[in-house]
Amino acid sequence: MIKKSIFIGLLFINLAVICYFIFFNSTKLADQYLIVNKNYSYLYNEETKIKYPIYFNKINHLFQSKEDIESILLSDGAEINKLAIELDSIYFQSVREYKKTNYFLYQFVLKIPNLQNDLLLTEATLTITNKLSQALIIPLGEFSLRYVEDIGKPAHITIDDLFGITNEFNGSTNLAAIITKINPKNNNIKITDISLASNFVSVDSKELLKLSHGNYANTESIESIIEKSYDFLGEKEEFVPISFNISTYLFLPLKYQRNILVETSYLIITYLYNDNEYVYYLDNFNFFIINNLNLIEGVVQINALD
Repeated sequence: MIKKSIFIGLLFINLAVICYFIFFNSTKLADQYLIVNKNYSYLYNEETKIKYPIYFNKINHLFQSKEDIESILLSDGAEINKLAIELDSIYFQSVREYKKTNYFLYQFVLKIPNLQNDLLLTEATLTITNKLSQALIIPLGEFSLRYVEDIGKPAHITIDDLFGITNEFNGSTNLAAIITKINPKNNNIKITDISLASNFVSVDSKELLKLSHGNYANTESIESIIEKSYDFLGEKEEFVPISFNISTYLFLPLKYQRNILVETSYLIITYLYNDNEYVYYLDNFNFFIINNLNLIEGVVQINALD
């Protein structure tokens, strides 16, 4: 009888301990997140996938697998423009320390539907809803998706040796300039505009240079190239046309209208040949990899939806 009582007592204690850990772990869900403050810009194609990184302050959260997710919605700040997004996958990638707290990086891999037209959201919001009708509402920042029916390259120019130069400014490492080699196949080429896919980043054509070579380190100070001081923040100005008829390296310094990271972008080169205008699209190009945590802190807003 005593042995039976002891056994029942031990069983009760074990069950209590198990219940405690189940309850404790179930309540240790992420309640804070970090997101990267950067530009998201893409040329649409059928294989377009977007990796959206979210750092959670705990490894357990309500949105950690594809099976947890009911829907994903991309919208502007006023929610006038809305776009349903297909989720490809979610996976855990790494752990990073930020302000003495471990944050767990989850990559949300998203598919973009065929829009047949352009989409530009300057203040985009990503709403991720799980199957418990709870929503995670995250500010995405600028989002640009350009639909080009025919992305075939015009026959008058080719592009070689495209790469980015990063400098430290505005408190982080960021894309400071682009160097590329443009090869005209014909004479009388005049470039009338070179732009990135952002409303807040532009090519500073007043400081654009023709270079004799492209042998620069990817961390070269752009002030050493233009041989004067340079302010990365400033208003977007009208592009100053440039003409050439031989292969030329171009140095394209960037001017920022907002403090935002540019890691990947496409380029749009508009030019005239025999007084006819053509557009050359250079597809999504990864200029550098963000290693520093230029992050925005937020609290997970988990609200039951009506």
